[in-house]
Amino acid sequence: MRWIVMLALAVLSPATASALEVHGDLLARGWFFGATGEADRTDLKALGFDHAKGQPEIEGRLVLGERHHVGVSYLHIRREEEGVVDGTILGILRFQDDVSLDLHVDYVRAHYGYSLLSDSWIDLQPFLELAYLHESTDLLDRTFGLTSRQKENVVFPLPGAEVVVAPAFPVHLKAHAEGMAISRGHIIDVAGGVEGVWGIFVAGVGYRYLKFVVNDNDRDVANVRLKGIYAEGGLRF
Repeated sequence: MRWIVMLALAVLSPATASALEVHGDLLARGWFFGATGEADRTDLKALGFDHAKGQPEIEGRLVLGERHHVGVSYLHIRREEEGVVDGTILGILRFQDDVSLDLHVDYVRAHYGYSLLSDSWIDLQPFLELAYLHESTDLLDRTFGLTSRQKENVVFPLPGAEVVVAPAFPVHLKAHAEGMAISRGHIIDVAGGVEGVWGIFVAGVGYRYLKFVVNDNDRDVANVRLKGIYAEGGLRF
């Protein structure tokens, strides 16, 4: 009987009650990036994908007991560009090819992290995410009237780490890095910036670099690098 009473007191103690506190963020983000590399064996820079355009991302995250972090994010990319690229016939004759390329990417991540260090000056959080990447490319060759379509769906674990400098202050620095290689390609995602909090409102700005490679039968169907600034805002509760 005594151990039941002791367990009940422990559950009702202030330390345990504090461990059950929940707070979090709900953010909307605009990422203004240019894309380089190749999709469906077509040079993205030649089609103007390297010009920065904004794409939307939403993120929700909860902090449980000050150290456990869970959340989900969704990045939607849709870029359609056209231009003239160099082509060859039989690897000998060169010509100018008029093409357009429509690139779609849906990138969803489920997040769990744990703050190994957590005080007023630093928060260090290793994490593991389960990521889903859907990529589709429609390529129209206007010169020959040909259309090529390809789609890829990849699910993979994504380990990484996040660090926040001076998290207890109204303005602080944040950075994260994550990546994973699998049999069908790899992904690298790195970002860093500054974040400010005023009451329940939060806003931030920074820079992000993301590279993903998807291959099929030892051939890259997508090898894309995305980089540019982001701006975000939302609520902290």
